[in-house]
Amino acid sequence: MVLLPPTLRRRSGRGSRTMVLLTPPKYTVINPNPTNVDVVMNFSMMDMAKWVGATAVSLPYGYAAGIRPKIPVQSMCTAGLIGFSAGYLLAYQQSWGRLVGRVPN
Repeated sequence: MVLLPPTLRRRSGRGSRTMVLLTPPKYTVINPNPTNVDVVMNFSMMDMAKWVGATAVSLPYGYAAGIRPKIPVQSMCTAGLIGFSAGYLLAYQQSWGRLVGRVPN
């Protein structure tokens, strides 16, 4: 087990878990330990646009990919779900980065 100096250790909100920060944040820290609700409430319009855009791009792609095997609706739904999830995760990552000072506000 590697012991870190106290300056690199930060206690998280629950139990004995620690978050190791190897480099200090470059930008202003708004919330050093945001909850899921904090992150989602911090979504900007650009984050929402990325989420909707990823979903919108994946739907026709899934439909086109399913034409040849004659399952266009099923592949469109599957691709739409994947695009929806990918867009949400991208928006979540950007919002979290802004809150903890890793991405510019």
